[in-house]
Amino acid sequence: MRYNDAHVAKYFLISNRDATTAREIAVGDTLKQVVATYGQPDFIMNDYYFYGYQKAGSDWIEGIYFYHDGKKVKSITVFAS
Repeated sequence: MRYNDAHVAKYFLISNRDATTAREIAVGDTLKQVVATYGQPDFIMNDYYFYGYQKAGSDWIEGIYFYHDGKKVKSITVFAS
């Protein structure tokens, strides 16, 4: 949805094992499982792995964040701009 060039982003936050991604990754799974399922992340930061696209200089994001503690997934956020 667009309004005066502003984007409305849709996102889903998964913070427990009650839901999984389309590829069956859930909170509590290991980072090894994430990489085995999704491949190497597009961005690796201290507390998350990101798979998807981010348009530089804008708020446009489409992808999935796996927030972690260094070993296991703590939460998952899926963004669709």
